[in-house]
Amino acid sequence: MSWTIEQRWSHALFLNWKVSEAALQHQVPFPLDLHEGQAVLSLVPFFMDQIRFRGLPRVPVFSSLWELNLRTYVKVNGVPGIYFFTLETPHGLGNFIARTFFDLPYRKARISADVGEKDYSLRAEGRRADLVPYDLSLDLEIGATESTDPFQKWITERYHLFLKKGDITIRGDVHHEPWKTRSIKVHSLQGGISILPKLPGAHELASSFAGDPLKVRFSPFVVQEDQRLR
Repeated sequence: MSWTIEQRWSHALFLNWKVSEAALQHQVPFPLDLHEGQAVLSLVPFFMDQIRFRGLPRVPVFSSLWELNLRTYVKVNGVPGIYFFTLETPHGLGNFIARTFFDLPYRKARISADVGEKDYSLRAEGRRADLVPYDLSLDLEIGATESTDPFQKWITERYHLFLKKGDITIRGDVHHEPWKTRSIKVHSLQGGISILPKLPGAHELASSFAGDPLKVRFSPFVVQEDQRLR
């Protein structure tokens, strides 16, 4: 397996909303992958550390940071994957490296978290994909036992991300063990809807869970199928 960058993910949360396919499809350049006939949006905060490029030691100023991403789920030529609306961190250098090497829509945001053995609180301020400001506040409790909900596997068992560069489709491959997930009890979630793309109607949180720490490696991005960059 060829890979370019390695990192560890921990304190991962998956906050999931089900929305109308018709309301979301025009905002996504790939066919949506539906769950029981509905599109899914996920807001995913997590902490990454032990970051290093292959063959190089960890860089102290770029070895750990929080990330908050907003994603939906797509299927490109039959391959299930992820499409990111935004990826945000408070780390300017990290954002620059991600945009430069991976062509991903990283932006800067304020993110702070207080995480204990069970208790978890997070605050984030930034701008969503259409640059409308949001203010997110989240407090929850992480369950002690592993979850076996099949919807969680549908969300997490994805090892490809897709992005558009002009009319070219680019695929990124990620390598890690299957997620082990835990149930969570959300005590307070404020501003969660404000970070979603502009969608008609009201939307309630459909599912939420936490992921145990795991090590992740990314392969070099490739042009999908026989397409070529200009």
